Amino acid sequence: MSGNARGKLKEEMEGIHRNLEWVRVHAAKGKDLLGDTHPEIAALFDSLIAEMETLDTLTMHVYATL
Repeated sequence: MSGNARGKLKEEMEGIHRNLEWVRVHAAKGKDLLGDTHPEIAALFDSLIAEMETLDTLTMHVYATL
């Protein structure tokens, strides 16, 4: 565990990255479970995955500047 604020902040950013990845993985699993049924829910999962990718890109950009 880091002792300074910068290191602790980087650890938190890594946690955010892992959580966003978790959301993407579970949304993809949910979409797979749906198959061809409920296209509106599949679209929700697609949107959720895309938004998590956007948030992760922004998070990693901030992480890189720390």
